Amino acid sequence: NSEKKIWMSYRNNSSKDYYTYYQVAGGGLELYESFVDCVKQEVLEETKLDLKDFHFIAYDEGFRIFPDCPDRKIMFKTAIYLTITDEIPQLTEPDRNSAWEAYTINEFKNLKVTNSLRLKESVIIEAINSKFRNRRKHKNEINHVDSQK
Repeated sequence: NSEKKIWMSYRNNSSKDYYTYYQVAGGGLELYESFVDCVKQEVLEETKLDLKDFHFIAYDEGFRIFPDCPDRKIMFKTAIYLTITDEIPQLTEPDRNSAWEAYTINEFKNLKVTNSLRLKESVIIEAINSKFRNRRKHKNEINHVDSQK
């Protein structure tokens, strides 16, 4: 959000992957679906936020052991995107996760988060910090131009 916090929810369904982990909105890519369309659809389904402006941060793929299938490695592909919004996500899947809460970057570092978030933590944090630096710079440029009028 505009206060440099990350909206996350706690996975509360013991029959789902990453039970007791914190997550951001996301989900599975449908056949022939682009990552961009997947982001829009999953965020809308899980939070009721209709994203218009979001930016690619990182991509990760490979094979991983998931908590609910400890006996085999499963292929995964993850694309991580960033958006800044003052809108508040709504809880749409109470049978899967808790209400959305905004966490500071320092809190995020200490949460038990999904593997993709943990592996890309430094890239995510740098992208957030960079986006806010650019916003401040742009805002200062606008203020400077306005003061020249």
